[in-house]
Amino acid sequence: MKGFVRGLIAQVPGGSLLLENLPILVACALLTPLAAGLAHLVSTPSFVSQSRILLKLGREFMAPVGTTGRAASMYRLNEAINSEIEILSSHELAEDVLREFTVAGLFPELAEEIDEEEVLNQKAAEVFLESLSVTAVTESSVIRVALAHEDPVLARDALARLLASFQTRHLGVFTDSRIQQAKDEVALANRNLAQAEDERMRYWEESGVFDPTEERALLLRRREAVQGVRRELATQLAQLERPEDAEDTAGDTPNGDPQLEEQLLALRSEEVRLLNNYYPTSVAVQTVQSQIAALEMARDESKATRLAALRGQVEGNDVTLASIEQQLGMLQGYERRLREIARVIAAAEQHQLAATSALRYAEAEARLDAELVTSVKVIDKPTLPLKPVGIGLAPKLVLGLLAGLLLGVSAILGLHLSTRPGPIPPEENVPARP
Repeated sequence: MKGFVRGLIAQVPGGSLLLENLPILVACALLTPLAAGLAHLVSTPSFVSQSRILLKLGREFMAPVGTTGRAASMYRLNEAINSEIEILSSHELAEDVLREFTVAGLFPELAEEIDEEEVLNQKAAEVFLESLSVTAVTESSVIRVALAHEDPVLARDALARLLASFQTRHLGVFTDSRIQQAKDEVALANRNLAQAEDERMRYWEESGVFDPTEERALLLRRREAVQGVRRELATQLAQLERPEDAEDTAGDTPNGDPQLEEQLLALRSEEVRLLNNYYPTSVAVQTVQSQIAALEMARDESKATRLAALRGQVEGNDVTLASIEQQLGMLQGYERRLREIARVIAAAEQHQLAATSALRYAEAEARLDAELVTSVKVIDKPTLPLKPVGIGLAPKLVLGLLAGLLLGVSAILGLHLSTRPGPIPPEENVPARP
């Protein structure tokens, strides 16, 4: 059988040449599919998730003046599709996806190679866009979006995140910016109001004054009470400091000790009676006079003690009154500062109210204009790829075998042509035959 096959090959033009170089043909026929198989096993499979988006044109895509009919429609459609393709292929959307899934999650090998964060993010965005395919379906308003990745679940989820960011970005590009401006103004008004209220709370805590009017009334009532006590103490002090006449009796000195005054009065009466009957140098008169002197000394000491106590109370009341007057003076500054803070809070509240009204108006206008702005709708959610792209192992082996045979034949022909002897050159200096 083997000889029969070799005979058939030998009868084919060039067959004998192939038989002579059969090892080369066999080597090429075996090595090429082997290399294709190894490449298939070593290479990382790539899964492609696909989705489709439908566009509905809005007022921003208007045909040029003078363009009508089908040409105008195609112009608007092409412009809209090209605009949406550019948005889908933007670095901003790629960075949104990378922030969601992280560079290490999508491209771990790239994260290991590059350490600098900015360079890593830029390179990852470029790799992501290279794996993204955005094409327009001919003669339709549909855009086909495909994303390739070695993980089929990641390919589907990343494409879904891309489409979600695209819809948000699309609205930001084509809708009126008044809504965002109004939201920024509301946020600014809220910050100003919160800062003003924090300032008032902080000032309340530092000063301890919450209601200046009530605080003033309390201070005035306290001052009046202290002044009343001060007047009473001053009266008692004046009565004690008044010099006493010899004719003063216990009833004339209300601030004295009544019992002591009664004893002095009795002793003085006894002194008068004794002086009328005895000499001043008598023992009885001297005894009564010494008792009177002792009682007068005790009365003077008691008076001095009471005077010192009254003067201390008067000085304490004077210090209290000075403190109250100081607090009343400071209260005016507190009132001015609180009035300023209240004006700032009132202005911030008015600003907040106006900004909120402007935002509601802008949102109402946007709802009215929604039908006039280009809209996008995902008509085919990202699919979960079940098979990697490309041909399988068996077709690659068959194609490798065919390519190996072609390569072997080409190598044999090239070798034969390079080793074939050339024409014999004519001999020189040979006389020609007659």
